[in-house]
Amino acid sequence: MQSDKRLLQTLALATLILFVIVEGIFIIRVFPKYQIPDEEQYIMNVRAYENGNRPFFDSPSNTGHPTLYEFIVFTVKKILGAKLFFYAARFMGLLFFALTLIVAFSISKLIFPGYELVQIIAVAAIALNPQLLLFVSSINSDSLLLLLFSASLLFLVKINLGKHSKLDYLLLTMTLVAGFLTKERFIIIIPFLFFAIVPVVIKKIRHGKELDFIKSAMNRLFISVCAVSTVAAFFLLFVPRYLKQEIDMASYASNFSVSGFFQIFKQFWWGYFGLLQYPWADWLYLVQGFLFLAAVVGLAVFFVRKRNAKVAINWIAMLAVGAIGIMFFVAFYQIKTSSGQARHIYIMVIPIYILFACGITTFAEMIKAKRFVLPAVLVLLLGANIYSVVWKTGWLIG
Repeated sequence: MQSDKRLLQTLALATLILFVIVEGIFIIRVFPKYQIPDEEQYIMNVRAYENGNRPFFDSPSNTGHPTLYEFIVFTVKKILGAKLFFYAARFMGLLFFALTLIVAFSISKLIFPGYELVQIIAVAAIALNPQLLLFVSSINSDSLLLLLFSASLLFLVKINLGKHSKLDYLLLTMTLVAGFLTKERFIIIIPFLFFAIVPVVIKKIRHGKELDFIKSAMNRLFISVCAVSTVAAFFLLFVPRYLKQEIDMASYASNFSVSGFFQIFKQFWWGYFGLLQYPWADWLYLVQGFLFLAAVVGLAVFFVRKRNAKVAINWIAMLAVGAIGIMFFVAFYQIKTSSGQARHIYIMVIPIYILFACGITTFAEMIKAKRFVLPAVLVLLLGANIYSVVWKTGWLIG
């Protein structure tokens, strides 16, 4: 029975990844160059690398962000040549996203063991978000950022739950460094870092009393050196330059607009710029809002149930803190510049959709409709996805 469930989960995950690859290739091939937002700015950074510059580090970045992603694209261009690199770079983003889905599934399994519906719905919600798929199928660092954040989160969950190896510490360090060199938004990982690592460090220190004195001392020294070095490097080297834009924004005049915030919520699935120029019908946004509210109610119920695992409840709380944190970040942008966009939230799309999956599944249990929740949610997500990409990009209209 358990093996059958695992097989079905594997098939479902493979089907979702296949769908993403097929639709992503459609987007890559059909939509013209520079018709997906920000592609031209990223290409300008790649050209700067070709001219011997390092955008953001010793010359201005055309995107305003660190340029690890552009360096990778620059390397791809050197290997494949100018003729193939544009579509290859787009496809690379799609592969990053496919890997992100596998990582998201692994995170869900660790936090919610035995909750198969939560695991699959979380991945399906990520995979079938049409605006997200459009961006990761373009030349845009969000695909790499999403993979690095989700990979870092996976290693942190494994370390926190004691299901890690020594290699996970090395991989975590690598993904953290790469993430900070990709976009400033990666700073949202810091609360997760403290939440996952501090309890482990405390446990090691307490347990060290029962270990060999030298081994215990070396463990403490290693942990202390790593922690101090990481924090010092970040604050001394990154903060003044890394968050300069955000620090400067603090002095801007504030402009609060309820309609602006509502538009950000609507843009989480479909925006109003570039190829995303044709908005959904209002009733679709109402359905989206209902699902969101149902998930919030379900999450609240899950959180107060004593029979649920403490691990899941703790991580739900942490994921919720992270989701609220990134929403405050976007709200800050909106208030100070009136330029907040839902795609700025996408770094947190894995935690958000894991929370959504947990909430909507619990809500379905409450109304005695658990057996219908997966097909209903999948039909809604798939329908919205195809409707958006085919009809709402203007592709058929020309």
